[in-house]
Amino acid sequence: EAVIPAMSSGDKGTGELRQRRGAPQGDSAPAAPPVNPLHAAPTPGSAPQFRMSTAAVVVGVLAWRVAGALLQQTYFVPDEHWQGPEVAHKMVFGYGHETWEWHAGLRGYLHPGLIALFFKAAQMTGADSPAVIFLIPKLFSALVASVGDLATFALARRLFPATPRAAHCALTCQLLNLSYFFCMTRPLSNSLEAALSAAALALWPLPAPAAPSTRLQRLASFFLAALSFATRPTAALLFVPLAIIQMDRGTASLGSHIRFLLVRFTEAALGLGAGGAVMACVDRVGYGRWTLPPLNFLEFNVLTHGASLYGEQPWYWYLSQGGFILLATSIPLVGNGIKKCHPALRAPAFAA
Repeated sequence: EAVIPAMSSGDKGTGELRQRRGAPQGDSAPAAPPVNPLHAAPTPGSAPQFRMSTAAVVVGVLAWRVAGALLQQTYFVPDEHWQGPEVAHKMVFGYGHETWEWHAGLRGYLHPGLIALFFKAAQMTGADSPAVIFLIPKLFSALVASVGDLATFALARRLFPATPRAAHCALTCQLLNLSYFFCMTRPLSNSLEAALSAAALALWPLPAPAAPSTRLQRLASFFLAALSFATRPTAALLFVPLAIIQMDRGTASLGSHIRFLLVRFTEAALGLGAGGAVMACVDRVGYGRWTLPPLNFLEFNVLTHGASLYGEQPWYWYLSQGGFILLATSIPLVGNGIKKCHPALRAPAFAA
Protein backbone atom coordinates (compact mmCIF):
# COMPACT_ATOMS: atom_id res chain seq x y z
CA GLU A 1 0.00 0.00 0.00
CA ALA A 2 1.14 3.53 -0.68
CA VAL A 3 1.83 5.52 2.46
CA ILE A 4 1.47 9.32 2.53
CA PRO A 5 1.78 11.85 5.36
CA ALA A 6 -1.51 13.39 6.45
CA MET A 7 -1.22 16.83 8.05
CA SER A 8 -3.81 18.68 10.05
CA SER A 9 -3.87 21.91 11.99
CA GLY A 10 -3.69 19.99 15.25
CA ASP A 11 -0.66 17.92 14.28
CA LYS A 12 1.77 20.69 15.26
CA GLY A 13 4.04 19.84 12.36
CA THR A 14 4.70 16.23 13.36
CA GLY A 15 2.73 14.64 10.53
CA GLU A 16 0.78 11.41 10.79
CA LEU A 17 1.28 8.44 8.49
CA ARG A 18 -1.87 6.92 7.16
CA GLN A 19 -2.58 4.26 4.64
CA ARG A 20 -4.49 5.37 1.56
CA ARG A 21 -6.75 2.35 1.96
CA GLY A 22 -7.60 0.61 5.19
CA ALA A 23 -8.73 2.71 8.11
CA PRO A 24 -11.65 5.09 7.59
CA GLN A 25 -10.90 8.69 6.76
CA GLY A 26 -11.67 9.99 10.22
CA ASP A 27 -9.63 7.41 12.12
CA SER A 28 -6.33 8.36 13.66
CA ALA A 29 -3.25 6.28 14.42
CA PRO A 30 -3.09 4.50 17.81
CA ALA A 31 -1.78 6.72 20.58
CA ALA A 32 1.81 6.09 21.56
CA PRO A 33 2.38 4.81 25.10
CA PRO A 34 3.24 7.51 27.63
CA VAL A 35 6.94 8.18 28.09
CA ASN A 36 8.42 8.66 31.52
CA PRO A 37 9.94 12.16 31.52
CA LEU A 38 12.96 10.83 33.43
CA HIS A 39 13.82 8.61 30.45
CA ALA A 40 12.69 10.89 27.61
CA ALA A 41 15.19 12.87 25.58
CA PRO A 42 15.09 16.64 26.18
CA THR A 43 12.92 18.53 23.71
CA PRO A 44 13.99 21.72 21.91
CA GLY A 45 13.27 24.77 24.00
CA SER A 46 13.11 22.84 27.28
CA ALA A 47 14.97 24.05 30.34
CA PRO A 48 18.73 23.36 30.15
CA GLN A 49 19.97 20.32 32.04
CA PHE A 50 22.36 20.87 34.93
CA ARG A 51 25.78 19.47 34.07
CA MET A 52 29.08 19.19 35.91
CA SER A 53 32.34 17.93 34.50
CA THR A 54 33.44 14.43 35.48
CA ALA A 55 36.69 15.78 36.91
CA ALA A 56 34.80 18.18 39.17
CA VAL A 57 32.57 15.36 40.41
CA VAL A 58 35.56 13.10 41.17
CA VAL A 59 37.50 15.82 43.00
CA GLY A 60 34.44 16.92 44.96
CA VAL A 61 33.59 13.38 46.06
CA LEU A 62 37.17 12.60 47.09
CA ALA A 63 37.46 15.84 49.06
CA TRP A 64 34.17 15.16 50.85
CA ARG A 65 35.09 11.62 51.85
CA VAL A 66 38.65 12.48 52.91
CA ALA A 67 37.29 15.31 55.06
CA GLY A 68 34.74 12.96 56.60
CA ALA A 69 37.38 10.34 57.36
CA LEU A 70 39.76 12.83 58.97
CA LEU A 71 37.04 14.51 61.02
CA GLN A 72 35.97 11.24 62.62
CA GLN A 73 37.70 10.89 65.97
CA THR A 74 35.52 8.11 67.39
CA TYR A 75 35.20 4.34 67.03
CA PHE A 76 31.98 2.63 66.06
CA VAL A 77 32.60 -1.13 66.33
CA PRO A 78 35.64 -3.30 67.25
CA ASP A 79 35.76 -4.68 63.70
CA GLU A 80 37.26 -1.38 62.59
CA HIS A 81 40.48 -2.88 63.95
CA TRP A 82 39.98 -6.63 63.63
CA GLN A 83 38.67 -6.76 60.04
CA GLY A 84 41.44 -4.71 58.44
CA PRO A 85 44.22 -2.64 60.04
CA GLU A 86 45.39 -5.17 62.66
CA VAL A 87 45.51 -8.01 60.15
CA ALA A 88 47.20 -5.84 57.53
CA HIS A 89 49.75 -4.68 60.11
CA LYS A 90 50.65 -8.29 60.92
CA MET A 91 51.01 -9.10 57.20
CA VAL A 92 53.58 -6.33 56.72
CA PHE A 93 55.28 -5.78 60.08
CA GLY A 94 54.99 -9.27 61.55
CA TYR A 95 52.83 -8.51 64.56
CA GLY A 96 49.18 -7.64 65.14
CA HIS A 97 46.15 -9.25 66.72
CA GLU A 98 44.05 -11.76 64.80
CA THR A 99 40.65 -12.75 66.18
CA TRP A 100 39.30 -16.31 66.18
CA GLU A 101 37.55 -15.70 62.83
CA TRP A 102 40.89 -15.59 61.05
CA HIS A 103 42.09 -18.79 62.73
CA ALA A 104 38.84 -20.47 61.65
CA GLY A 105 39.28 -19.27 58.09
CA LEU A 106 35.99 -17.34 57.98
CA ARG A 107 37.39 -14.05 56.63
CA GLY A 108 38.79 -13.25 53.21
CA TYR A 109 42.12 -11.46 52.97
CA LEU A 110 41.12 -9.11 50.15
CA HIS A 111 40.22 -6.20 52.44
CA PRO A 112 43.26 -6.33 54.78
CA GLY A 113 45.45 -7.23 51.82
CA LEU A 114 44.65 -3.94 50.09
CA ILE A 115 45.46 -2.00 53.26
CA ALA A 116 48.67 -4.02 53.59
CA LEU A 117 49.78 -2.79 50.15
CA PHE A 118 49.72 0.79 51.43
CA PHE A 119 51.48 -0.25 54.65
CA LYS A 120 54.16 -1.95 52.56
CA ALA A 121 54.62 1.13 50.38
CA ALA A 122 55.09 3.25 53.50
CA GLN A 123 57.59 0.74 54.86
CA MET A 124 59.61 0.61 51.64
CA THR A 125 59.79 4.41 51.42
CA GLY A 126 60.70 4.86 55.08
CA ALA A 127 57.47 6.74 55.78
CA ASP A 128 56.05 4.14 58.18
CA SER A 129 55.80 6.46 61.19
CA PRO A 130 52.97 5.89 63.70
CA ALA A 131 51.12 8.93 62.35
CA VAL A 132 51.25 7.64 58.78
CA ILE A 133 50.22 4.12 59.78
CA PHE A 134 47.30 5.66 61.68
CA LEU A 135 46.20 7.71 58.65
CA ILE A 136 46.51 5.01 55.98
CA PRO A 137 43.35 3.06 56.93
CA LYS A 138 41.39 6.31 57.11
CA LEU A 139 42.51 7.49 53.67
CA PHE A 140 42.04 4.03 52.21
CA SER A 141 38.48 3.94 53.54
CA ALA A 142 37.83 7.41 52.09
CA LEU A 143 39.00 6.09 48.70
CA VAL A 144 36.72 3.06 49.01
CA ALA A 145 33.75 5.28 49.91
CA SER A 146 34.51 7.53 46.92
CA VAL A 147 34.49 4.52 44.59
CA GLY A 148 31.05 3.63 45.91
CA ASP A 149 29.80 7.19 45.41
CA LEU A 150 31.09 7.47 41.85
CA ALA A 151 29.71 4.03 41.01
CA THR A 152 26.28 5.12 42.25
CA PHE A 153 26.59 8.26 40.12
CA ALA A 154 27.48 6.14 37.07
CA LEU A 155 24.58 3.76 37.74
CA ALA A 156 22.11 6.66 37.92
CA ARG A 157 23.40 7.99 34.61
CA ARG A 158 22.73 4.59 33.04
CA LEU A 159 19.28 4.33 34.57
CA PHE A 160 18.31 7.83 33.36
CA PRO A 161 20.48 8.48 30.28
CA ALA A 162 18.40 11.43 29.06
CA THR A 163 18.22 13.21 32.43
CA PRO A 164 21.65 14.20 33.76
CA ARG A 165 20.15 15.92 36.79
CA ALA A 166 18.87 12.56 38.04
CA ALA A 167 22.47 11.34 38.46
CA HIS A 168 23.45 14.51 40.32
CA CYS A 169 20.44 14.16 42.61
CA ALA A 170 21.37 10.53 43.33
CA LEU A 171 24.95 11.54 44.13
CA THR A 172 23.74 14.35 46.41
CA CYS A 173 21.53 11.94 48.34
CA GLN A 174 24.47 9.55 48.63
CA LEU A 175 26.85 12.19 49.96
CA LEU A 176 24.33 13.57 52.46
CA ASN A 177 23.25 10.17 53.79
CA LEU A 178 24.03 10.26 57.52
CA SER A 179 24.49 6.51 57.96
CA TYR A 180 26.79 6.32 54.94
CA PHE A 181 28.81 9.30 56.16
CA PHE A 182 29.21 7.77 59.61
CA CYS A 183 30.08 4.20 58.59
CA MET A 184 31.51 4.14 55.08
CA THR A 185 34.82 5.87 55.82
CA ARG A 186 35.71 3.34 58.53
CA PRO A 187 38.03 0.38 57.68
CA LEU A 188 35.25 -2.22 57.68
CA SER A 189 34.93 -5.05 55.20
CA ASN A 190 31.28 -3.99 54.83
CA SER A 191 32.47 -0.73 53.27
CA LEU A 192 34.56 -2.50 50.64
CA GLU A 193 31.70 -4.90 49.92
CA ALA A 194 29.30 -1.97 49.41
CA ALA A 195 31.69 -0.15 47.07
CA LEU A 196 32.40 -3.25 44.98
CA SER A 197 28.68 -4.04 44.78
CA ALA A 198 27.91 -0.51 43.60
CA ALA A 199 30.65 -0.73 40.97
CA ALA A 200 29.27 -4.08 39.77
CA LEU A 201 25.75 -2.63 39.54
CA ALA A 202 27.02 0.34 37.53
CA LEU A 203 28.22 -2.11 34.85
CA TRP A 204 25.43 -4.68 35.28
CA PRO A 205 23.44 -5.68 32.15
CA LEU A 206 20.30 -3.60 32.68
CA PRO A 207 17.13 -3.78 30.58
CA ALA A 208 15.96 -0.90 28.38
CA PRO A 209 15.53 2.04 28.64
CA ALA A 210 18.82 2.02 30.58
CA ALA A 211 21.97 2.59 28.56
CA PRO A 212 23.16 -0.80 27.22
CA SER A 213 26.35 -2.44 28.47
CA THR A 214 29.19 -3.79 26.38
CA ARG A 215 30.56 -7.30 26.73
CA LEU A 216 33.66 -5.95 28.48
CA GLN A 217 31.48 -4.06 30.96
CA ARG A 218 29.45 -7.17 31.71
CA LEU A 219 32.61 -9.21 32.28
CA ALA A 220 33.89 -6.51 34.62
CA SER A 221 30.55 -6.47 36.42
CA PHE A 222 30.65 -10.21 37.12
CA PHE A 223 34.30 -9.91 38.16
CA LEU A 224 33.49 -7.15 40.67
CA ALA A 225 30.50 -9.11 41.95
CA ALA A 226 32.84 -12.04 42.65
CA LEU A 227 35.24 -9.78 44.55
CA SER A 228 32.34 -8.39 46.56
CA PHE A 229 31.31 -11.95 47.40
CA ALA A 230 34.90 -12.75 48.37
CA THR A 231 34.92 -9.78 50.74
CA ARG A 232 31.63 -10.74 52.40
CA PRO A 233 29.61 -13.71 51.11
CA THR A 234 26.38 -11.91 52.04
CA ALA A 235 26.76 -10.02 48.74
CA ALA A 236 25.12 -13.05 47.12
CA LEU A 237 21.80 -11.87 48.59
CA LEU A 238 22.00 -8.88 46.24
CA PHE A 239 23.24 -10.44 43.02
CA VAL A 240 21.38 -13.77 42.94
CA PRO A 241 17.93 -12.13 42.60
CA LEU A 242 19.25 -9.75 39.94
CA ALA A 243 20.71 -12.70 38.03
CA ILE A 244 17.35 -14.46 38.14
CA ILE A 245 15.64 -11.34 36.78
CA GLN A 246 18.15 -11.37 33.93
CA MET A 247 16.81 -14.72 32.76
CA ASP A 248 13.39 -13.26 31.97
CA ARG A 249 13.23 -12.37 28.28
CA GLY A 250 9.52 -11.66 28.10
CA THR A 251 8.03 -12.63 24.74
CA ALA A 252 11.33 -13.61 23.08
CA SER A 253 11.29 -16.79 21.02
CA LEU A 254 12.68 -19.99 22.51
CA GLY A 255 15.73 -19.99 20.22
CA SER A 256 16.52 -16.35 20.99
CA HIS A 257 16.08 -17.01 24.71
CA ILE A 258 18.47 -19.98 24.63
CA ARG A 259 21.12 -18.01 22.75
CA PHE A 260 20.77 -15.15 25.22
CA LEU A 261 21.20 -17.48 28.19
CA LEU A 262 24.26 -19.16 26.67
CA VAL A 263 25.94 -15.78 26.14
CA ARG A 264 25.11 -14.59 29.66
CA PHE A 265 26.22 -17.86 31.29
CA THR A 266 29.50 -17.73 29.37
CA GLU A 267 30.14 -14.12 30.40
CA ALA A 268 29.21 -14.89 34.01
CA ALA A 269 31.48 -17.95 34.09
CA LEU A 270 34.44 -15.94 32.78
CA GLY A 271 33.90 -12.94 35.05
CA LEU A 272 33.08 -14.90 38.18
CA GLY A 273 35.87 -17.37 37.46
CA ALA A 274 38.44 -14.58 37.19
CA GLY A 275 37.20 -13.02 40.43
CA GLY A 276 37.22 -16.40 42.16
CA ALA A 277 40.80 -17.02 41.03
CA VAL A 278 41.91 -13.67 42.47
CA MET A 279 40.09 -14.48 45.72
CA ALA A 280 41.74 -17.91 45.98
CA CYS A 281 45.23 -16.53 45.34
CA VAL A 282 44.84 -13.68 47.84
CA ASP A 283 43.60 -16.07 50.54
CA ARG A 284 46.44 -18.48 49.71
CA VAL A 285 48.93 -15.70 50.44
CA GLY A 286 47.11 -14.60 53.60
CA TYR A 287 46.50 -18.02 55.16
CA GLY A 288 49.55 -19.76 53.79
CA ARG A 289 47.38 -22.60 52.50
CA TRP A 290 44.60 -23.14 50.01
CA THR A 291 41.22 -22.47 51.58
CA LEU A 292 37.84 -21.06 50.62
CA PRO A 293 36.59 -18.63 53.30
CA PRO A 294 33.12 -18.26 51.69
CA LEU A 295 32.52 -22.00 52.15
CA ASN A 296 33.82 -21.85 55.71
CA PHE A 297 31.57 -18.83 56.28
CA LEU A 298 28.56 -20.72 54.92
CA GLU A 299 29.26 -23.77 57.07
CA PHE A 300 29.68 -21.75 60.26
CA ASN A 301 26.80 -19.29 59.82
CA VAL A 302 24.20 -21.38 57.97
CA LEU A 303 24.86 -25.06 58.62
CA THR A 304 26.01 -24.93 62.24
CA HIS A 305 24.35 -21.60 63.20
CA GLY A 306 27.50 -20.50 64.98
CA ALA A 307 26.74 -16.81 64.47
CA SER A 308 23.63 -17.14 66.65
CA LEU A 309 25.95 -17.14 69.68
CA TYR A 310 26.44 -13.42 69.09
CA GLY A 311 22.74 -12.61 68.63
CA GLU A 312 20.52 -12.59 65.58
CA GLN A 313 17.78 -10.46 64.09
CA PRO A 314 14.48 -11.70 62.61
CA TRP A 315 14.27 -12.13 58.84
CA TYR A 316 12.24 -8.94 58.45
CA TRP A 317 14.76 -6.74 60.29
CA TYR A 318 15.96 -5.00 57.13
CA LEU A 319 12.38 -4.20 56.17
CA SER A 320 11.28 -3.05 59.63
CA GLN A 321 14.42 -1.28 60.85
CA GLY A 322 17.58 -1.66 58.76
CA GLY A 323 16.29 0.08 55.64
CA PHE A 324 14.94 3.02 57.62
CA ILE A 325 18.22 3.45 59.50
CA LEU A 326 20.26 3.38 56.30
CA LEU A 327 18.03 5.69 54.26
CA ALA A 328 17.02 8.05 57.09
CA THR A 329 15.85 11.37 55.62
CA SER A 330 16.17 10.04 52.05
CA ILE A 331 13.19 7.66 52.44
CA PRO A 332 10.62 9.95 50.70
CA LEU A 333 13.02 10.69 47.85
CA VAL A 334 13.90 7.03 47.34
CA GLY A 335 10.27 5.96 47.36
CA ASN A 336 9.29 8.66 44.87
CA GLY A 337 12.24 7.85 42.63
CA ILE A 338 11.46 4.12 42.48
CA LYS A 339 7.81 4.94 41.79
CA LYS A 340 8.74 7.14 38.82
CA CYS A 341 11.37 4.74 37.53
CA HIS A 342 10.62 2.66 34.44
CA PRO A 343 9.01 -0.67 35.50
CA ALA A 344 11.82 -2.68 33.90
CA LEU A 345 14.40 -0.80 36.00
CA ARG A 346 12.71 -0.85 39.39
CA ALA A 347 14.48 -4.01 40.59
CA PRO A 348 18.06 -2.73 39.98
CA ALA A 349 17.05 0.75 41.20
CA PHE A 350 15.68 -0.73 44.42
CA ALA A 351 18.85 -2.83 44.82
CA ALA A 352 21.00 0.28 44.37
